[in-house]
This record gives sequence, structure tokens and C-alpha cells, in this order.
Amino acid sequence: EPVEMVEVPVLRWADAGTMAALLETADPWTALQRQQTFTQGEQARRVKEFLNRWLTKRERELVILLVQTGLDNAGLAQRLGKKEQTVANQLTQIYRKFEEWRGFQGAGSRSVLLATLRPYVGDEI
Repeated sequence: EPVEMVEVPVLRWADAGTMAALLETADPWTALQRQQTFTQGEQARRVKEFLNRWLTKRERELVILLVQTGLDNAGLAQRLGKKEQTVANQLTQIYRKFEEWRGFQGAGSRSVLLATLRPYVGDEI
């Protein structure tokens, strides 16, 4: 018999007040806009947590430069005054931490890291 996986939303207790505010409106469009604003704010908070709590200062500098410039390892190394192998080693550590932070294997790649962080990383270097 075929099995179908369905996504089940999980509401953290800390977010219950915000979600209750979404339910207060009878207009679905307004509720959707509120939900999108909430989701974007939550993702921004999580990205900030990843950058500030999961990464060392040097790793954070490297990630921010990578996200802002999209340089390859050689370009990053040159810009930071490091050896290319040092940058590669740091990125390997960053990808592992990112994968753990995201909570699933396969998340620790350059393209996923860039796609996830790019909307939230400003001109911080």
C-alpha cells in the first residue's frame, strides 16, 4: 500500500502568541501577510543565531565575505591574507556546523549555505 509523507507544522510555545495574532483576522490575505512577515523575521533571527553562536569570529568573517562576494577559495584566501588550504579547512568546518544547525544531512554545501544566508547578510565586513 503506498505511503504518503505530509508536512506537519510545529508551533514552538514561544511563538504561540504571534500565531494567535494571525488567527485574530477574518481576512485570509491579511493572515497570510502576517504569517510571511513572522516567518521572515524568524528566519532572520535563526541566521543571526547561526552566525553569532555557531561560528567562531574567523569563520563568521569568512562566511560573510563568501556570501557578499561569491569568491572561490583562492579569492577568499587572497582577500583574507590566508592560505587557500586554510580557507578550505575553515569552510569544511563551517559546512559541518551549517548542516548540524539546519538539522539534516546534505545541507552543508556551498550553494545551500549561500542561498540560505544571502538574504540576511548585509555589509558586515
